[in-house]
Amino acid sequence: MKEMIKFLDIHYKDAIKLVNDFDITKNKKWEVKDYLNELYVQIGHVFNVLYNDEHVNEENRNINNLGDELSDVLLQLISLSTLLNIDMYEIKNIKKYEYHDISALPILLGQLSEAIMETGECRFKKNRTSFYTSYDFVKDRLLKLFIITFQIAKQYKLNMTKEFADMLEDANDFLKRFKEQKKYSIEYIDIYDKDEKLLGYCEKEKAHNLGYWHKVIGCFIYNASSNKVYFQVKNPKHNGINKKEYLEITAGGHLISGETLQNGVREIKEETGLNVCFEDLIFLEKRKCNKKISKDYWIKEFQYFYGLDLREFSLLDFKDFDRKEVVSFIEIDINDTIDLLMKRKNKISANKLQHNDSVKINLTIDDFDPAFIENGLYLTLLLKIENRKSKLYIKKQLLKMYIKTNIEKKKYPENFFFDNGEVTNKKDIFKNFIRFSIMEVNKDRNNNEYVVYVKINYNHKSIPMLLEKNFNSRSGSKNYFDTLCDYIKTTSIYEIIENCDKK
Repeated sequence: MKEMIKFLDIHYKDAIKLVNDFDITKNKKWEVKDYLNELYVQIGHVFNVLYNDEHVNEENRNINNLGDELSDVLLQLISLSTLLNIDMYEIKNIKKYEYHDISALPILLGQLSEAIMETGECRFKKNRTSFYTSYDFVKDRLLKLFIITFQIAKQYKLNMTKEFADMLEDANDFLKRFKEQKKYSIEYIDIYDKDEKLLGYCEKEKAHNLGYWHKVIGCFIYNASSNKVYFQVKNPKHNGINKKEYLEITAGGHLISGETLQNGVREIKEETGLNVCFEDLIFLEKRKCNKKISKDYWIKEFQYFYGLDLREFSLLDFKDFDRKEVVSFIEIDINDTIDLLMKRKNKISANKLQHNDSVKINLTIDDFDPAFIENGLYLTLLLKIENRKSKLYIKKQLLKMYIKTNIEKKKYPENFFFDNGEVTNKKDIFKNFIRFSIMEVNKDRNNNEYVVYVKINYNHKSIPMLLEKNFNSRSGSKNYFDTLCDYIKTTSIYEIIENCDKK
């Protein structure tokens, strides 16, 4: 016991500081369950070292340092004790407890987890002999896990005070290098099947090497008032695909694991230095790209492209952009760019950002990334931007939908009018000159048939039954109602209308 008290005297505060210094525990707001899960992982690693079973070990992962793994177990136990307001020094109050069988670790951990769930009222509480509360049982199991871990180390002639010091040194050195960005940070992305169903996640490079489907976001920034569009000059060293500084879409990149399209504005902010809101983006197009670049490099992407109209904007407003990835930005007239891409012109003039100044240059089609010339991406997106530069486009689309809906009303009035029904829920969301009404209607008060839909109201015109779904229960209709409300709130007008018009 004296050895354990000495250990705590030396390492207790440093252990807590190490845990607090890890950004992931702070940013993700780790709770008791997260530290419990980490404890399961570390105990699994101890088993990996002592029972090196090739049938269950991870492929291409070698875990062989028992002192380091036992140190990690002690670290997680200290973390848990802090979170549960348990003083680790109470270990001296436990009666003599000599036990070093490794099988006790998962058994006690299971009991600890069960008792913690009881204290959180996730399970019914049990009467445990010799313990007044579940909290007392949690404390006993946590401290005994600590003791047994020490006893296992003793059995294998390990000095845990030294082993723990080595682990702390390695971990703090890692944190230092990570913060100084001297160590390459592995980027993880979500991967999907061909139908865009989530499968899991993996390293970005492996996704390309092994040909996994994943999502990317791209954005063309333009100024409708000046009729200018902005391209970035990509640093060829960044992705290693091109050897020349080609012109690419203003900003874009991979969604990292856990990100939604709404979160994708992070990529736009990083590359341009501009404070961008997803609600301001204009949905342009979704593409599915399946292209083999080399023997071990695939591009299998669900690509989402947006436009962003910044009316009070010029080339010199690109200031705090990612200079490792982006060399510069180019400002070009939209119509000139379209003419060049359509080969109506061989050369056009443009402005290039150079040393915080705007410099006149000439461009040819060879200055643009050939991959996006060949697949027509640039031309398609710029033509859509040209067509969407004013509210006129929206009004034309709405008028078309209004006419189409009225024709359907005359043919199938039963799909639009519910004489025996009642509105059970309604929410109005205003965007510019449009009022979006999300409706939940009980089609017949005598049964559980519900319909949920969006109704667009503009200029004294009403277009109902958009994005509608029918349900045979209130729970299903309520969930879809909430989903539609969130969709209308967070999605641009252009994308909503495009999706509504697909009916």
